[in-house]
Amino acid sequence: MRVRVMKRPALVGIGATALLLLAGTTAFAVWRMPSSRVDLAARAAAMPVGKAPTVRPLPGKLQITWERVTLSGGVDVRYRVNRYAAAHHGAQPAGGCAGTIGGTACAEENVPNGIWTYTVQPVLGSAWTGRESEKSESVIVAAVNVPPKDLAADAASTASPSPSASASASASPSASASAGGASPSPGPSVGASPSRSVATPHGTDVQASNGEGGTAGVIGLGDRLVLSFSGPVDPTTVAHGWDGKAGLPVALKVTGTELSVADADGPLPLGPVTLGADGYAPTPLALAALLSLDGPHLVITVAENQPSPPVPVTKQSQLQWGPVKESGSPKDVDF
Repeated sequence: MRVRVMKRPALVGIGATALLLLAGTTAFAVWRMPSSRVDLAARAAAMPVGKAPTVRPLPGKLQITWERVTLSGGVDVRYRVNRYAAAHHGAQPAGGCAGTIGGTACAEENVPNGIWTYTVQPVLGSAWTGRESEKSESVIVAAVNVPPKDLAADAASTASPSPSASASASASPSASASAGGASPSPGPSVGASPSRSVATPHGTDVQASNGEGGTAGVIGLGDRLVLSFSGPVDPTTVAHGWDGKAGLPVALKVTGTELSVADADGPLPLGPVTLGADGYAPTPLALAALLSLDGPHLVITVAENQPSPPVPVTKQSQLQWGPVKESGSPKDVDF
């Protein structure tokens, strides 16, 4: 009996397809091996760069969306979403959406208080990653949950300020009653707002600094304004219902050469800070910021860049906060 052998081409590789990594480029190859010759067909596709996402705050979470990117030829990828501390230009991710995402949106819940940005990075399998996107616009996560009725009660019970309540940092101590008639507690006394309770301690110093990677002489993302007092500040005298543990979303307002701070209820009793030179921002202008408390220091961190930044200020000058002058070097370029 004769056995007849049929010659058939053979497919070899991993599932007839082999993926090769060549200098950061994803390659797809199929080998077809008939008995008399070997044919090799391959195509390569570079991993795409992620598109900067858009971040939208929703109740209890942040929603992140971005544009779809693909390998050349339309092959879909997945995405890794990273969160960074915007105020400090963090180099390492501090969070993000879990795992890798197959679509173009995700939501991160229970985001800590702070100023954050997000990036999107394409991934394919476990071995290939594309370049991370540019960072999103910054978003502030912080909340002071004060029922509207408390705000109304506070407004109704706050009397007109006494002369000492609106005095400068060197004024003698004074206090005004809170909504519940509680005994007065220490608070800042520089340039008080008529609608806020204020008393001691008094201001001792004011400083401004340029954020890492920012442009000196222009107020922008990551820049800080620090107001220092002679002792610990009671946060409830700064903003109603604020415990000082969480950052408070505020607006840093620039009017001419004056800086002021306001929250959703109006101006805070911090008094204006006078810049020694104009041109740090076109005025009037309000920039999103985060107010935090560090013992005797109130820190205002700017959370966004100006839409149309001006030519940077180069003139050296000195900040003035009521009667308090910036300490240290007599003159410098602020922010």
